[in-house]
Amino acid sequence: IPVYNVEKYLPACIESIINQTYKNLEIILVNDGSTDSCPQICEEYAAKDNRIKVIHKKNGGLSDARNSGLEIATGEFISFVDSDDWIKENSLGRLYQEAIKFQADVVMGEMEFGHTDGSMSYYMPVPKEMTYISFTGKEAFIQLIKSGSYRPMVCNYIYRRLFLEEIQAKFMTGITIHEDELWMPVVLCQAAKTI
Repeated sequence: IPVYNVEKYLPACIESIINQTYKNLEIILVNDGSTDSCPQICEEYAAKDNRIKVIHKKNGGLSDARNSGLEIATGEFISFVDSDDWIKENSLGRLYQEAIKFQADVVMGEMEFGHTDGSMSYYMPVPKEMTYISFTGKEAFIQLIKSGSYRPMVCNYIYRRLFLEEIQAKFMTGITIHEDELWMPVVLCQAAKTI
């Protein structure tokens, strides 16, 4: 979780992860030079939950924060969650089960967009023709483009960590927004198996 001046949203984000039904998690909070109360919030949660690791670093941007988390991650799979997001309690467990079942490098989940008024306005389902079907990453990328469902966001996938290490997947630094638009196609198209 890259963290930068999001004190209003950070507790809900962290709570949604620590309360997952799948408990075998390593939670990495990367405080990217926040000037609000985020550093304290990170430390408070780390003191309460030994699954949480906190990195405090000078502000380097979202890509740099994601790369810092990737460098110390030890879990079998990686999930990226933005600090103003939250995930449903069974999200990681369901994605993990599919990854194990299909021995996939990348597993795609669904995404809803929530707003501060509590409304949900945009829903990004997995296309029906792709549900529970295994593709190479390149095939999945083509299917997503054809269906109009491709969104280059890293947050609704899980990735096998050894696969990311093997392809040396790093986010390009110096980009302040939409860093995942460059990262996602490169990673997806190199996956041997995607679901």
